[in-house]
Amino acid sequence: MAVSGVTKALKDIMRVDAGINGDAQYIEQITWMLFLKAFDY
Repeated sequence: MAVSGVTKALKDIMRVDAGINGDAQYIEQITWMLFLKAFDY
């Protein structure tokens, strides 16, 4: 799966989360998750 597909899937999941408001928080959370995933490898 391409990175753009992964980020779109993550954004779709976060849109329904009541604790995240706005694109700035989406970007911050997605960046953190991708960093942790890369660090895990």
